[in-house]
Amino acid sequence: MKEMRLLRELRHDNVNSFIGACVQPTSLFLVTDYCAKGSLYDIIENEDIKLDKMFIASLVHDLIKGMLYLHNSMLVCHGNLKSSNCVVTSRWVLQVTDFGLAEMRHCAENDSIGEHQYYRSLFWKAPEILRNPSAMIKGTQKGDVYAFAIILFEILGRRGPFGTTGYEPKDIIELVKKVPQDGEEPFRPDVDILLESEIGCDEYVLQCMKDCWTENPENRLDFVSIRSRLKRMKDGKNKNIMDQMMDMMVTYANNLEELVNERTRLLYEEKNEN
Repeated sequence: MKEMRLLRELRHDNVNSFIGACVQPTSLFLVTDYCAKGSLYDIIENEDIKLDKMFIASLVHDLIKGMLYLHNSMLVCHGNLKSSNCVVTSRWVLQVTDFGLAEMRHCAENDSIGEHQYYRSLFWKAPEILRNPSAMIKGTQKGDVYAFAIILFEILGRRGPFGTTGYEPKDIIELVKKVPQDGEEPFRPDVDILLESEIGCDEYVLQCMKDCWTENPENRLDFVSIRSRLKRMKDGKNKNIMDQMMDMMVTYANNLEELVNERTRLLYEEKNEN
């Protein structure tokens, strides 16, 4: 109850508001603000939504601002940061959600998902947390930074948290958990695919990503440093929020129009064939 009261007091434009809980005899439902555009994971996986550099910079900086607020709050860290725990409002503002109540969420997740999905849900966990999950059930600030790096890779690559590897989720988790021997590189997503992607990736963004998922937690950046290092992503994009929002809406509407036209054409061709 104390933690729920704390969660209710957290208020920030980039943090999804916790409203309360609905207690049932056999279940507990958490009530939070509704976000019309769904999760960041849904947006990344939806090929019909085009993400240009301005759009990506806006989402990334919203995430950084939300995490800065949580790290400076009494909650101290998120503990379960992943792309599905970032939601997007109808105005295309990213908000961080599903923070706090770690023990409760941990029990609920483990009870309700199969093995494949369980290991997939661990893609954003830092190696030191994977090696000793019971001791770090509430997570750490350095673990959040690692998760941020994986999300950044997801947004830029749009091929999942670890790209298109031939490994099963369980194999990926075992490789990340493995302690690197002398001179051995730890297992991380293949950043080369970012250089080949449609959007591309600047060297300073790649370096920031690598510094966030480095093996030793003490060597990882904090979100103040991340904000400073990635400030250049917004260079030349300093519009006011309304202009930026309108541009996003126009882009989204154009994408939908193209999609409707394409589906209509396919339907027309199918009818003619029949």
